[in-house]
Amino acid sequence: ENVEIRFRPSYFPFTEPSAEVDILSENGNWLEILGCGIVNPIVLNNCNNVMLINKALSDECLTTEFRIPDSGDTHSMASMVWHKNKSDVIIVEVDTITLDLDFQFKNLNPSFIKIDVEGSEGKVILGMQKLIAKNQPIIFVECSEFGRNIAWDVLKKTNKYNCFNARDNKEIFDIKDYRSNDFLWIPKGFKEKN
Repeated sequence: ENVEIRFRPSYFPFTEPSAEVDILSENGNWLEILGCGIVNPIVLNNCNNVMLINKALSDECLTTEFRIPDSGDTHSMASMVWHKNKSDVIIVEVDTITLDLDFQFKNLNPSFIKIDVEGSEGKVILGMQKLIAKNQPIIFVECSEFGRNIAWDVLKKTNKYNCFNARDNKEIFDIKDYRSNDFLWIPKGFKEKN
């Protein structure tokens, strides 16, 4: 099918320049489908194990409902935890997997994980606790009110991470300062490679 798309300038701390990609839906509203940008070529040259997964990550393996607001200006906020009390949503059934239990990912050894899952941060982190403990990757998480407490509790309990606000690089020591924002969880003793 011919689908009308548009690119909008955006900000991601790991790409420069950055953009959001939207498609025009059947009802005439724009729907954000992904973010994109150019990663530093040095980083790209070291990537040899990028994998796309057509399932949602969670703490359970099941089929769940994603709710997409149909109000025109918030299509990018598709979520399996938000919008439960709204009537103007599009519902899409999606299979979920748990990284710790999925055989396909038993040998996955990431050094960096980015989590931006519109309220399900806690579910995703609960489903990859063994992977996090084994690999101690840097974790970039856009954390919302819904997933904040679980994400904080799980990562702090490991006693292997320091948390930083990704926008100002200030270390976060207390959950009261861990609010809807972008955060970097850096393994203690992490040394940047040249």
